Amino acid sequence: MTRTTIDFGIDLGTTNSAIAMLSGVGAEIVKNNLGSDTTPSAVMIDRRGRLQVGMQAKQRSEDDPDNTCVEFKLGWAPPAGPRSSPPPGAR
Repeated sequence: MTRTTIDFGIDLGTTNSAIAMLSGVGAEIVKNNLGSDTTPSAVMIDRRGRLQVGMQAKQRSEDDPDNTCVEFKLGWAPPAGPRSSPPPGAR
């Protein structure tokens, strides 16, 4: 049987992110454009409005913290505390 889809998984980590693709019965890590297995989870928009991601953004984060986001995934989680009730009709 010939496969017509590509199965892959993405790990959006707080510090680094990675992607792997199903290859036969195992997974193969997809290297980034710098040849690394992981990419820093960092985004920067420079003063000219150009987007930089990964290692370029991480390297600039200390010099230009106001225009760079690193470890922003930490803010995705809801605040800790008691769980609210599910909406009506939800199980």
